Amino acid sequence: MTRKKKTRSLKNIHNVKTGNTAKLKRQAGSDRQKTKRLKGRRTPSVFEKFLEENQTAKQAVIKDEIAATQKAEQKRHHGTDAPKGSEPPVAQKKPAVDSAVNIEQEPRQEQPKDLLDQLDSSSFKDIY
Repeated sequence: MTRKKKTRSLKNIHNVKTGNTAKLKRQAGSDRQKTKRLKGRRTPSVFEKFLEENQTAKQAVIKDEIAATQKAEQKRHHGTDAPKGSEPPVAQKKPAVDSAVNIEQEPRQEQPKDLLDQLDSSSFKDIY
């Protein structure tokens, strides 16, 4: 009895590349995007290009960032070092009872009756 020839393999079915890694690398050739994937190398955005061309705009942005960081530090320090008596007064909330009363006072709008409900009722106002 002879053996049956193998008709299925990973290569034939799924296009899986089999073999040793050196052979696969040789077949693949060189990676043309290798230089684009280097760390730290990326294309600058339009805003970054604008800032490189205009030094005055760059200085203005830097000043804004410094001011924002100083403001954040002041808020952080002011919140921790402030004495207990100098806290701003907390706005008083309205009690929840008022909102419940307002809901009860509003009249409920009745849903319009369907045609079947109108036929079931004994008063046929303007149906006909």
